[in-house]
Amino acid sequence: MGILAAMGQAIELRRSSAGDVDALASIKITGWLTTYADLVPPDVLGPLVDEGRTRADLAALTIDPHAVLLVATDGDVVIGFGVGDTRTGYVDSLHVLPAHRSGGTGRRLFGALASELHARGCTEISLHVVNGNVGAQRFYERLGGELIGIAPADWAPHDVLEAHYRWSDPTLLVEAATR
Repeated sequence: MGILAAMGQAIELRRSSAGDVDALASIKITGWLTTYADLVPPDVLGPLVDEGRTRADLAALTIDPHAVLLVATDGDVVIGFGVGDTRTGYVDSLHVLPAHRSGGTGRRLFGALASELHARGCTEISLHVVNGNVGAQRFYERLGGELIGIAPADWAPHDVLEAHYRWSDPTLLVEAATR
């Protein structure tokens, strides 16, 4: 799918397979724990970092015909992934292991995901991120994301707010992500 030279190593992007589920679950859980522990109450975060639940959710995505699930690998090691829905253009997840952040992997992964969603008919890309995740919010804004609002997260019974971003032209996102 594509290769990115980051930190002197070749990062490859490819479609995910069922064999990636354990690595994806580990990455997602690590992402939630390292990013959201201070932003999401522990009783809300707990179920979101449950290994069994996370593996089951990701395994279902590997066979969902409407899901685009891409991974970034460094050699044989999965270091990040992104998930989008071809019916809506909604990006549900974009995670890169902390040690591989800020090297271009997330940008290229997000660009490839947006490109695939656009190729499959999505005319708009959107996502939600926990409000207060300043690094992610800056990242999406640098890629041209339009902040369209802040609203309560539908998955959290507490006062967790999400920032909602939209790209009304996926080609501009793809261009920004592949510079």
